[in-house]
Amino acid sequence: MSTPSMNTPTPNAPTLNAQFAAVSVAAAERIGVQLDEQTWTYAALGRWVGQVAGVLAQAGVGPGDRVGLALPRGAEAIVAMLAVTQLGAAFIPLPLDWPAARVAFVIDDASPSLVLGAPGSQAADRGPTRWRSMPDFNPGAPSADPADPAAGPGQATPTSLACMLYTSGSTGQPKGVCLEHAALLTRLQWMWQAWPWGPADRSLHRSSLGFIDAITESLAPLLCGAGVVILPQRDSADVLGMLALIQDQGLTRVSLVPSLVRQLLDLGGDVSRLPPRSVWVVSGERFEHTLLTRLRHAAPELTILNLYGCTEVTGDATCAVFEPGDALPPERVPIGRAIAGARVHVLDPHGQVVAPGVVGELYVGGPLLARGYHHRPEEQQARFVDDAGLGRLFRTGDLGQELDGEFHYAGRVDSQVKLRGVRIELGEVEATLAEVLAGEVVVVVASQPPRLVAFTTDTRADLGAALAHAARRLPPAAVPATISVVDEIPLTPSGKRDRIALEARCASQSARAAGPKTPLERELASMLALSLGCSEVDREHSLATCGGDSLTTAAFLTRLRERFGLREVEPGWLRSQSVAALAEWFGSRSESGSGSESGAAPSPNPRPKAKPTPSRWDIQAATLAERDALALLSTSVFVEREILSQLCGLRADDLSPYAGAVVDQSLAERLAWTAVERETGQRVGFCLAHDFTAQLNPASRPAMGPTLALLGELMRRYEAQRGSLGPGEVAEIAMTGALARIDGLEVAHALETHALHNITRAGFSSVVTICTHPATVELAEQLGFSASVGVRMQDFTWHGERLFAERAGPDVQALLYERKL
Repeated sequence: MSTPSMNTPTPNAPTLNAQFAAVSVAAAERIGVQLDEQTWTYAALGRWVGQVAGVLAQAGVGPGDRVGLALPRGAEAIVAMLAVTQLGAAFIPLPLDWPAARVAFVIDDASPSLVLGAPGSQAADRGPTRWRSMPDFNPGAPSADPADPAAGPGQATPTSLACMLYTSGSTGQPKGVCLEHAALLTRLQWMWQAWPWGPADRSLHRSSLGFIDAITESLAPLLCGAGVVILPQRDSADVLGMLALIQDQGLTRVSLVPSLVRQLLDLGGDVSRLPPRSVWVVSGERFEHTLLTRLRHAAPELTILNLYGCTEVTGDATCAVFEPGDALPPERVPIGRAIAGARVHVLDPHGQVVAPGVVGELYVGGPLLARGYHHRPEEQQARFVDDAGLGRLFRTGDLGQELDGEFHYAGRVDSQVKLRGVRIELGEVEATLAEVLAGEVVVVVASQPPRLVAFTTDTRADLGAALAHAARRLPPAAVPATISVVDEIPLTPSGKRDRIALEARCASQSARAAGPKTPLERELASMLALSLGCSEVDREHSLATCGGDSLTTAAFLTRLRERFGLREVEPGWLRSQSVAALAEWFGSRSESGSGSESGAAPSPNPRPKAKPTPSRWDIQAATLAERDALALLSTSVFVEREILSQLCGLRADDLSPYAGAVVDQSLAERLAWTAVERETGQRVGFCLAHDFTAQLNPASRPAMGPTLALLGELMRRYEAQRGSLGPGEVAEIAMTGALARIDGLEVAHALETHALHNITRAGFSSVVTICTHPATVELAEQLGFSASVGVRMQDFTWHGERLFAERAGPDVQALLYERKL
């Protein structure tokens, strides 16, 4: 057997433990695991694994047994996984955030020989005879005898069961997915060969122990001699703290779900300062094109891998690669090509391979496949199928198509959903609620904001008690935000429950909901919507009713701290407070004169007194309030002067009709962000650019009407001269000429020049700008723009429009200027 190195793991290692045994000898003094300031070398980890395996062996654990792990994310969990598998046994994660009833079900279903964990975890209540505390590392303990089962590569074989991971089940109960050593090694070996770790590479381990990602995050680097840095359990919801850990520790390998990436960017995380050679895996839910574009613009040197798969195929079956400098796909983000060890097919309902471009169901075959489900013969027969021509396959339930050699995800064939990266079978949620509700129950996913909503025909139901029952039985992500009572469940023409109609009912209820009434309510509603990743919320919405999780709660709390100086608040209380209730609370504390240290809201945006001294800065350095204010500009190229006024401390009431209208027009579509900074820390200037053909979304706000109508008329007249436009041909830049009365045109000139450079690099042939102020006209002409077409602004002052009316004299025009590139 050859000596393993950072780039060449042990060839053909038969088991996880054989691989670890070889690497722990070859890299004995290298740091293998780090948590906070504590580190463990490979030599120490190897001895600790042997010590724990010895304790388990003395307790009677051996080949074919199962051991529950009720441990937090940490070095103990990694060591426990390796100690259990070294004995030829399999580990069963019991995440500490699972409700006690779910832990009890898994223990009864899996029948582990014992549960290994820390005192106080849910599993400790299942009886002391099946409980062992995780042994601490004892550096003074003698090494195990090489002949002892607890030493060396262990007793496992390639076909030994390595772990059982419980996922949401369509029948109403979670089901255990059985994964063998060979399948896990196949997945790890693909990563080692396709994306080998270098001497400076280290990885972040952030996933909960109950997910397949926790295994690949920890064992993929550890078993090839690279270091693993563990995100402390206490920091699980702190995405900015996670980014700081990545940057401070120089972590080059990170796995995130798309919703976490979006949260990180929304909170202003500066991902431009990642370590060299960084590779981020994005998986777990659909990767939207706008988010990919946004991440690429924020971190142009980052390699991005979009992985697709599920637990039954050992986590991943396809990979789409976006390396620095690569052109991004024009529309949908592909899930890529099959990885080594996977065979991916698109089949029709009769099991026949469909032609390229035709949508069918995705099936996966190859050595990555799980052994099957534990004690679920009917589900196993339905999902793990034998095809005479294609071999053993797993039926994913996902729809997809193959285009130009790459696979694309196209939805689901059943009621399984993924919400913020967590796989949820709606049938399990419905069965759990049906235990306490007398009527029919249907659960759907509402889109604005994304959350689970349950409907029932039980008119006598105690809805609060039903939700409490669900919280005791289901993982947090699977608990519905609300339950609504309806007269009847709508049916499709074929007699099936019409989930689409119920989803439309959710959207209709949101549209009829009472919107924010006061400026403070509007501001809080906008902050909550941005935290949830939706377009708008009503005044009665709260984090709880919108399905907010720990990440969205942390994002909302961060915004409140920056805007109102909020210091300490109980997350549970914050989740329960509606927009209206929060506005009343902040308002009352402001009136009482409470200081910000106690959570009061200081007077908003005092006018800065210092004379500004501009300096260049990056948009990622902006505070949340400033980013939200800058986001308003993306609704229109005509409001830059008012945004600047707001950032300089003037009243923001005039902007309230626009608040929240921009969330659907993602900032990810922008090509360039630059700005200037005051000595006081206030940002007073910016520049952005986007594709001129990109459509602005009014988000059902009439105040956007004049802006969109004016823009549409200018585009119509411009196309009448030039011809029809296609994406990527003409960029639009927003002139910041209003800076002339603050810092002088030289600052604005630098901003616009930087944006023009980015536009040129992006391949556009022309750039246009719309000027509504003499200062923007002067700046445009200095930058080589020439007037093209114009419209009279007075014609677009309807619907109570204030921004145009202030400037719309009888002869004032909005002019479209153009510059060829």
